[in-house]
Amino acid sequence: MPPMAKAKQTAEHDEHDHADHDHDHDHGDDDGEAVVAVIVQNQEKILANQHAIHANQKHLITLVAGQKTIQANQKTILANQKAIQGNQKLLQQIVANQAKIQ
Repeated sequence: MPPMAKAKQTAEHDEHDHADHDHDHDHGDDDGEAVVAVIVQNQEKILANQHAIHANQKHLITLVAGQKTIQANQKTILANQKAIQGNQKLLQQIVANQAKIQ
């Protein structure tokens, strides 16, 4: 088909009324309501998951705080162990000196 004839046919097609045609489209509300119901269910699930995430984040904050406390306690224990080692060496010297005195 020549380009002009094709353009004319397209223009005519655009101008005619589509109301006379029988289309096989189902425009029932049942499908739309079902889609809306699924969307609402998904939003409820998302909201529930967000609540669970929020609760988990609070729990995680508590765990992290506990870990920081444990780390601080471990540093204190390490410092105390070093002090004990130093005291043990000092005690050994005292015992050795007492043996010399006797």
